[in-house]
Amino acid sequence: MKRNSQKVGMLALGLLVFALPVAASAATVTRQPGPFPVGMDTWYGSVYNTTSQHDGKMQVGGWGDEYDSLARFDLSGLPLTATQAVIWLNAYPRGDGSTPTEIKWYQNTSQWHTGSVSWSTQPSGTYLGWTSAPGTGWYGVNITTQYNQWRSGNTATPNFGLTLKPYFNNNRFDMFRGSGYGTASERPYISVTYNTSGTDSIPKWKWPLASPSYASRTVTQAFGVNWAGGSTCNGLIKKHNGTDFSASAGTTIYAAEDGIVKESIFDPSWGYNIVMEHTSPTGSKYTSTYWHVSPNSDVIASNPGGFIPKAAPMGTIYNLGGNTHFHLAARMTAYSSPDSGSGASPQTNCGGYLAFPASFVDVNNTSNIVF
Repeated sequence: MKRNSQKVGMLALGLLVFALPVAASAATVTRQPGPFPVGMDTWYGSVYNTTSQHDGKMQVGGWGDEYDSLARFDLSGLPLTATQAVIWLNAYPRGDGSTPTEIKWYQNTSQWHTGSVSWSTQPSGTYLGWTSAPGTGWYGVNITTQYNQWRSGNTATPNFGLTLKPYFNNNRFDMFRGSGYGTASERPYISVTYNTSGTDSIPKWKWPLASPSYASRTVTQAFGVNWAGGSTCNGLIKKHNGTDFSASAGTTIYAAEDGIVKESIFDPSWGYNIVMEHTSPTGSKYTSTYWHVSPNSDVIASNPGGFIPKAAPMGTIYNLGGNTHFHLAARMTAYSSPDSGSGASPQTNCGGYLAFPASFVDVNNTSNIVF
């Protein structure tokens, strides 16, 4: 990606610093969202354009009123710890004689969705500091602390992204290309530098149950065994394509990784199944499946296409009576219906379903998933 300027702003005192040199044992990876609805940025105003705007730009400023922008990246598959993480925005003149403004940055502390957020429903946030007014070209802001908090899986700091507010609104405006801009090379992106390790190609998940802990987990039905539900196809019993873990009804379930909700379907016998799609460390798409869930309103509202960040609450364990448990699965390919949401697969292609393993892998095996 071409960068016309490469200054990096710190979230304090408006100072500018250059990106740190990359050590020999380090690597850098970038991530860029596509256009809406996949895009993770939007803007809105206090008087005009008060609802979420998707016109290929981000706008910060105002003239008595105020325009704010929201920015967030799906960080699934990216390293858990960055030595440096920089958000890059491509600034351009507004063309009406206005001058740029310094930017106040906030770390969002509540959920929002690109298609429905507005001035009246904007997320709450914690003030981080301000950066100098951008010129023309690439404008980088160091968000390493925020990135590492988001990737840690701490339930207190899910990836709700950032809000950009103007320091001045006396005909002062900043304009940036958004994720919906027609030229992909000018859209926002994040650059992450990290120390390499032997497990970089394996997805890293948060253990999704509030209780028991990962170390205290108990498997009640393993991956690949004859499914306890007993259903057959072509005369052969189906195979369990996830892992069942002991869990009590009402236990909170958290998102294991940043992802997009692709499916949320209720079954009166089993509760809800929720399927999310993620990006793997190698750049391909894969899915996670949660069965036996009583979802919260955010999951319901997110179906389909809403983003839920790692460590955000998704609901609780559904009460199955004497056999209450939690089913968790990973399918290492892009979402497709009905396979991605299935709890068991036939041994041969049957009834519209692919034969086991149908790209599912054992989540209880650390060569597939690392918690």
